[in-house]
This record gives sequence, structure tokens and C-alpha cells, in this order.
Amino acid sequence: MDAARMHTDIFCNQVEYHPYFTQNKIRPYLREHNMMLTAYRPLADGKILSDTVITALAEKHKHTPAQIVLRWFIQQKNVSAIPKAADKKHRADNFNIFDFELSAEDMKSIFSLDKNNRMVNPPFAPEWDD
Repeated sequence: MDAARMHTDIFCNQVEYHPYFTQNKIRPYLREHNMMLTAYRPLADGKILSDTVITALAEKHKHTPAQIVLRWFIQQKNVSAIPKAADKKHRADNFNIFDFELSAEDMKSIFSLDKNNRMVNPPFAPEWDD
């Protein structure tokens, strides 16, 4: 098979993405090019779960803080998330996010949590273009 036939367009970019780090540069680029963004560290190492905005929304919607954040992801065009969940109950909870919807105001309040706070930045990392 020649190299031209082996070429495949990029379908998805997996990046650190959570309410404290909303990838304001890459997210619009990916959307413009109809590419998926897959979020790793979607719960910001658990730090987002005690945020007052998130806990208030959890109470309002009668869901867990993690479910609120995961719902925020799936309501965005071409966005998915890969949360880590070792506990069987947490894994089940992660799928139970389809029986409610966040309002535009809810979404906006979660986006407002952005602090440009990267959680993953090892010494060997590239120079990020945040």
C-alpha cells in the first residue's frame, strides 16, 4: 500500500480538559474542523467535585457532582470524556447522565470556572500553547 493511500485524517484529539482548564484554544479549532475532543482528567483529579458551583448544580438536578461534570461534557458538540472510576458504583454513576439536561445558564456557570489550571505538566512535556 502506498503512503498516499495510508493517509488518514485526524479524527480525535485527547487532551486534558475539565472545568478548571477549558482548552480555549484547541476546543474551537477542533470544532471548526469537525474533530472530536476526548477529555482526560475530566474531573480535575477530583478537585472539581467539591466546587460550590458544581455541588449547587448537583443539588439542583439531584445528581452527583461527577454526573454534573460528565453531563457538561456530553452536551458539548464533539466532546467525550474518559473518567477514571475504580469503584463499581462510580462506573455505573458515570453512565447515568442521560435522564437530565443542563440549561444554557448551567453550562455557562461551569465554563466560568476556568482557571487555565493544567493538572498534568510533567518535566518532559512539550511547550504547551495554552
